Amino acid sequence: MDYESILKENGIMMEGITLKSQKKSPMELVDEKYTSGLFNGDATKAIDLVNNDEALTYANIFDYLQFRVNGLQVSGDGADYSVVYRQMASASSMGVIPMTLFLDEVETEASVIATIPANQVALVKIYNTFAGAWGNAPGGVLAIYTKKADDYGKSGSYNNVLLYNGYSIVREFFAPDYKKPVTTDRPDNRITLDWRPNIFINSINPRIPVSFYNNDRTKKYKIIVEGLTSSGKMIWVEKMVNGK
Repeated sequence: MDYESILKENGIMMEGITLKSQKKSPMELVDEKYTSGLFNGDATKAIDLVNNDEALTYANIFDYLQFRVNGLQVSGDGADYSVVYRQMASASSMGVIPMTLFLDEVETEASVIATIPANQVALVKIYNTFAGAWGNAPGGVLAIYTKKADDYGKSGSYNNVLLYNGYSIVREFFAPDYKKPVTTDRPDNRITLDWRPNIFINSINPRIPVSFYNNDRTKKYKIIVEGLTSSGKMIWVEKMVNGK
């Protein structure tokens, strides 16, 4: 008795099974590589900047997005930016509600994102609403991802060219002046409350008084100190402090 006959004696022979799977698109691969958690998967709009070079000629990512995304409006300059998606509804008591912005999945101010050249951005996603933001982000969410090292130089005809900013533009740190009457109901959701790039000390165990205006929700603060000693030794300290 041959082998096939033995198999038939012991049971029913099934026809051959062919398994098929769908190859992931370049967009899906980029999304899988860069996003996580609530940011992963479906969005109202997603733009892959790893596999195309249409953003390379723009100074910053906002300039590109105003050209690329219908209804996205960026107003202001310097440290005072506002990003609005006109397809979103506005709250009657607050007027037009700006978008909540994320840079590499960390909520970030528009003035910081404006310093990033468009050629350093890998992925942009827009959400009409987002459970991971305060109040579900009634103005919508704009999530921007900067390129990982292995994705530089992949797009289009620039395969053998790496574009990089020579230096960062000097900008004044923006902080609201609450000594003046507040004329808007817009909540204060600033992430960075105070930034002091030039502190010089020449004594042992110095005490440096620091004052700043808090935002509307922070009760615990992260303090980061970076610098150099007079002998060139690098200093880096990070500490969490509870507010009173």
